Amino acid sequence: DCIGPAVKGGLQVLVVAHGNSLRALCKYLEDMSNEEVLDLNIPTSVPLVYELDERLDFVRKYYLMDPDEVAQKMKAVALQGSVQQGSAPAGITPRQMQQQYALDMNLEPPMERFKYLLVPQLARGTCFTKQERRSLGLEGLLPPVVEEMDRRAGRWEAML
Repeated sequence: DCIGPAVKGGLQVLVVAHGNSLRALCKYLEDMSNEEVLDLNIPTSVPLVYELDERLDFVRKYYLMDPDEVAQKMKAVALQGSVQQGSAPAGITPRQMQQQYALDMNLEPPMERFKYLLVPQLARGTCFTKQERRSLGLEGLLPPVVEEMDRRAGRWEAML
């Protein structure tokens, strides 16, 4: 209702959102499979530009940052996911990776529950069930509503 008409009208639109919301939007814009979106590592605080044609079909995307810096930031996001999957690089324990990630994110070890809100491969925002919120220590950190991921993606689709 908002984004699509603005783009069709020739305006440039700035979307600022949580990582998983951005991933859902990228999935929709690029018509990605579920498997492809799992490998999508969007670096934090790096503007990502999408160019669309007159029918709002994807043309190209690029980051507004030096490509080498973007590659490093994307690697850091991917590394965050490997911490959770137990695939630490040779000579580094998964615990060391977790501790380094906590330092990189300025999180002390008791604050590790926030990884479920900050690590793109883990964060699901309002899609965490009430039981998951309790078991992960997320109660009170998210809005009370619980929604399905398809519904969230549908909201983004409707905005286009």
